[in-house]
Amino acid sequence: MSSTNPPENPPDTPQGRGEDAALAREETARYIGAMAGELSEIARGADLGLIAYFLEMARLEAQELIKAGRKARTTR
Repeated sequence: MSSTNPPENPPDTPQGRGEDAALAREETARYIGAMAGELSEIARGADLGLIAYFLEMARLEAQELIKAGRKARTTR
C-alpha cells in the first residue's frame, strides 16, 4: 500500500474557498481515488468482486473530477 496522506484542508472548511477550494477538492479526490484503488485490489484479491467493482467506480469518478477541475482552471 502507498503512504498517501489525507489532504490538509478539505474543501468544506473555512480554509477552502475559491481557488484554494478547487485545489483542496482535487487533492481530496486524488486521495480518495488512490485509497479506493488500493482497496479495490485488496477486495479483488479476497474474491470480493462487487466491492472491488464499486471501489473501482469510485476511483474512476475521482479521476474524472480531477480532470474536470484541471480543465476548468485552464479555461479561465
